[in-house]
Amino acid sequence: MWSPEATCAASIPVCDSSGHAGNVLACLAYPASEFHGSEFQAAAFAVSRIDSFHIESDCLQRWGSPNVSDVHAEQIRGVKFQAAKVEEPQGNYVAGHSVYRTFHKEACYELDVNISTALDSAFAAEDRPRKLSAAERGKIEGALTQALEGFRFQK
Repeated sequence: MWSPEATCAASIPVCDSSGHAGNVLACLAYPASEFHGSEFQAAAFAVSRIDSFHIESDCLQRWGSPNVSDVHAEQIRGVKFQAAKVEEPQGNYVAGHSVYRTFHKEACYELDVNISTALDSAFAAEDRPRKLSAAERGKIEGALTQALEGFRFQK
């Protein structure tokens, strides 16, 4: 049985963590229990409509975080997006976000691939979790990227 507490619970939320005043329309979470005992906290693919941006240039150029990097244009299923990477540290945790924005039918939409992990400093020395391997991180990112690449507007 799916439980949001077991799947999405993290110190940095993964279903709406980009700092915008958007409405989350959909959120697909990766099962956190798969990597129990690791630094992995939560991960999700989220789709939001950002109601505070009514102009295309604001939607595509105003990011909610000062930690934005690698801003570039990208296409997903023929739709043009402005994409960026965001790293969000918060106390003993850090979230990495791949953010994709587009202006569609007079509204700003954001797609996020979010992964939240704990730093060693979040634990006592004897309780430190193991680091995710590159293969494990790739498995998480691959599943969320598959959801991203399957996104499309119905109308």
